Amino acid sequence: MKRTSGPSALPGLSPARAEQPVPFLGAFSPAVLFQTARQAHQAGRPDEAEQGYRRVLQITPRDANVLAHLGTLMLERGRWEEGVGVLDACLAVDPRQQAMLTNRGNALIELGRFEDALASYQAAIDLEPDAAKPGAYNNLGAYLQSLGRSQEAVQAYDRAIALEPDTAEAWGNRGIGLTSLGRYDEALAALDRALALNPGYVDAMTNRGIAFYLAGRMEEALAAYRQALAMKRDGAEILSNMALALQALDRLDEALACCDQAIGLNPDFAEGLVNRGMVLQAQARFDEAVAAYDRAMAIAPDFADPYWNKALVLLLQGDFEAGGQLYERRWDRTDAPPSPAVGDVPLWLGQTPVAGKTILLHGEQGLGDTIQMLRYAPLVAAQGARVALSVQPGLIELAQRIRGVDRIVDAGTAADGVDLHCPLMSLPLALGTTLPTIPAEVPYLAAPAAKRTEWAARLGPATRPRIGLAWSGNRDHKNDRNRSMALETLLPLLAKDTDYISLQREYRPADQALMAADGRIRDVADQLESFTDTAALIEHLDLVVSVDTSAAHLAGALGKPLFVLLPWVPDHRWLLERDDSPWYPTARLFRQQRSGDWSGPLEALAAALG
Repeated sequence: MKRTSGPSALPGLSPARAEQPVPFLGAFSPAVLFQTARQAHQAGRPDEAEQGYRRVLQITPRDANVLAHLGTLMLERGRWEEGVGVLDACLAVDPRQQAMLTNRGNALIELGRFEDALASYQAAIDLEPDAAKPGAYNNLGAYLQSLGRSQEAVQAYDRAIALEPDTAEAWGNRGIGLTSLGRYDEALAALDRALALNPGYVDAMTNRGIAFYLAGRMEEALAAYRQALAMKRDGAEILSNMALALQALDRLDEALACCDQAIGLNPDFAEGLVNRGMVLQAQARFDEAVAAYDRAMAIAPDFADPYWNKALVLLLQGDFEAGGQLYERRWDRTDAPPSPAVGDVPLWLGQTPVAGKTILLHGEQGLGDTIQMLRYAPLVAAQGARVALSVQPGLIELAQRIRGVDRIVDAGTAADGVDLHCPLMSLPLALGTTLPTIPAEVPYLAAPAAKRTEWAARLGPATRPRIGLAWSGNRDHKNDRNRSMALETLLPLLAKDTDYISLQREYRPADQALMAADGRIRDVADQLESFTDTAALIEHLDLVVSVDTSAAHLAGALGKPLFVLLPWVPDHRWLLERDDSPWYPTARLFRQQRSGDWSGPLEALAAALG
């Protein structure tokens, strides 16, 4: 998805040219020469204007006004380096030129000198904060937004709006900042204000669609995108965004048509090719998806998203070697996980011996990912390393009991005395894991004896089979609409001669009301204070039935019998076309045969439950 933001637009980057000095051709008045150059500038004759400005500067080299005009002309021509040099000369003569400080900041962003740009914008504002031009605050906000400092960006936009309340661009950028903060209703209000001020503001309408999309309001997102297309019929980016909303509504054929239309308008649209690959991947057309990703890579070799998406396809197909290499591009993708707090500690991917060294293994993604990869800690320790482990707080008590773990490090803090580090999700690559060599010895997690005793008392004597249930996961998970189900879908399978216990700590409101009304599922959410409690509870169960959530991974890591209900195109760890898991030997998999249709796996599950 592409959103529009940034400093006031300037022409695209072009190579700087070395200009020859312009000889002084007679004793003309500098004022007359300057006026002639300005007229040429305004009339769109840049070569003549530049020659005129330079002639004036041969006579009066420290004329800040002429330097400002020449510097602005350089920026308009995309000659960023030269322009900054001229503006530096201008500001050396007159440091109080707010507009030139702002223009200088714009040019520095084009040159990739972001910290210098921020300083230039701030200097423009510091001259007279209450009288600074709205553009300076607007550009400062756009730069802060690019750094992910959305709260500060919104504050800058607010200052721009306070100075000039009817600036559509500032309201539009405010909407982007608020969207990044997840304050979608406020974002939509800001974007609506931008559109009221400028009804043809296509970027604001597009970003309105993005805000609706991120808020999960897909039909409204589609309506906004259609309105944006009415303003800009050749909008490849808008069509690509529409495809994402249609995919979220499981309207995959329409989504693919939007992608094809976008790429038809712009054949070199790498983001559109990635979105096309995602739609094909959702249709289980994996070879075509990989072809789309490969084409995106060829067009934009530095764009990480197609590498990451191709990695997921290869891993899903069991190609751990090639998939694992591409999976390392996850740190560069658009929505990358936070970088680990490891300072200058070298990354270890198996390239050097670790014997005698301390290595930090650290979580990076979801709880299920961490649980799955904890199996590797003993293997790293077996190579002679001292293993420091950093995991999510709820997993610390379980993780510190793993064989070979030397110490636990608080997540998000730099570890002292560490020689190497490795993200948990990189361990299969680092240890050369292939499909036949997946380390699948279970259990590799266990609840403390005291916790097991505590839960035995809570549950009481078992008089019937006990089955733990997890039917929905984190609503913020990108694939939650596919992997989770409503409780009403699962209820018809529940037998009367079984004790059912919920493994969920959070409920959708409709599910909670239905569970209370039905009465067959025991709710212990208020007693599940950490995964240690959940593990101790699972150890007293005969079976766990779960969708693809952390509860499934925990049951598998504990070596408990496990039935997993999977969507048509599952997460890569569950592979394809098999009813077992090489990661969890006690698991049995029940797969959808059509997208969104749980009837097949539920029928098979009912038969398995007897």
